[in-house]
Amino acid sequence: MFLKEIKLTDLPPGKKYHILVPIGSTEQHGPYIPFGTDTYMTEAVVKEIDTLFPELLILPILEYSCSKEHEGFLGTLWLEEETIKHIFNDICSSMEAIASSIIFFTEHGGNMHVIRDFFAEKNSAFNSIPLHHLITDDAEIDRVAAEIIHGPVDGHAGNSEISLMLSLHPSLTVIPKKDDPKTPVNWTLHRLKDQSSDGIADPHPEWIVNKELGDLLVKVMKESTVKNLKKIIAK
Repeated sequence: MFLKEIKLTDLPPGKKYHILVPIGSTEQHGPYIPFGTDTYMTEAVVKEIDTLFPELLILPILEYSCSKEHEGFLGTLWLEEETIKHIFNDICSSMEAIASSIIFFTEHGGNMHVIRDFFAEKNSAFNSIPLHHLITDDAEIDRVAAEIIHGPVDGHAGNSEISLMLSLHPSLTVIPKKDDPKTPVNWTLHRLKDQSSDGIADPHPEWIVNKELGDLLVKVMKESTVKNLKKIIAK
């Protein structure tokens, strides 16, 4: 259930909940997909989770986070790492009274190391509440994509992400033309502006974007995340 949709009387005194903290981002995704791409992907998985785990308490998605690797591209919002760790801490403190566990989830790769660092630094501050990091099996997503496109998978805003958004929000997605310029870019989460002028990091030399690929990747994304969530809740 989504916290923003329920009322105070829906939370009986003394009841504890597994609490999901979804984190998105608002960052440039090149000329073909919107700034909210990572948030839309997180939202799609969260809706699936809500359907399958109705007793899970889902907090509102934090729509901006650690995206400083996109500094220099207009419109990108980012929080400093220390800022977002303070936010994580405050979220845990706010939910402590009703939490049996707190589960952080994001589809934005730039948040991964910050969540790990927060756990390493702050886990002991919430001894009575287990903190968990729910992840999607990105390796499986990449494997599936690589088999279909017969080549390397994008790091940001390329074939896979455009196909994903074509599946989730076609009205917000532009399909690149086969002859649109495409400069192969391998990216390691350093300042992308120094490596890519259009905000795309995709080492594949061709445009291979289609809804069928997107539908399959969305399916894998949801299934792998749900499988990992079941393991966390079973602990």
